[in-house]
Amino acid sequence: MLRELSNETAGAPPRPSHGHRLELVVLETDATLAAAVLVRAHHLAAGLDARITILSVCVLPYPLPFVPPAEAARQFRHRLEKLAAETGLPCRGRLVFARDLSQGLASALRPRSTVMIGVRPRWWPTHEERLARRLAAAGHYIAIVRV
Repeated sequence: MLRELSNETAGAPPRPSHGHRLELVVLETDATLAAAVLVRAHHLAAGLDARITILSVCVLPYPLPFVPPAEAARQFRHRLEKLAAETGLPCRGRLVFARDLSQGLASALRPRSTVMIGVRPRWWPTHEERLARRLAAAGHYIAIVRV
């Protein structure tokens, strides 16, 4: 299910079934976009007892050994702390190392996850919009936030 959110309208994400806590996953593709999406996620999650997770996938190319670099983890932790401080919103971060983006997302997301992706308005499909369509095809609930 692919849903687009603009600054004027916001549809509520699906409610969790069987009493499970709702988790909104903000996919970090760009720090500026993630900040705007985090604010929108906080507004959507208000009163729903939802947890907001910022997910970042770090792609390690094949020539390198598959050893997560400590520097990448430190930079992500710093970006997350800065983002949380700028927005003043509670969130948790998750950094995933993978050989490609699709593999990383497949391992990090639970089935039928609610994922929010920020995009800049363009007349052609952006990388984020193509990624959103792939995730929707995989059965996740996707909210596109135009920033």
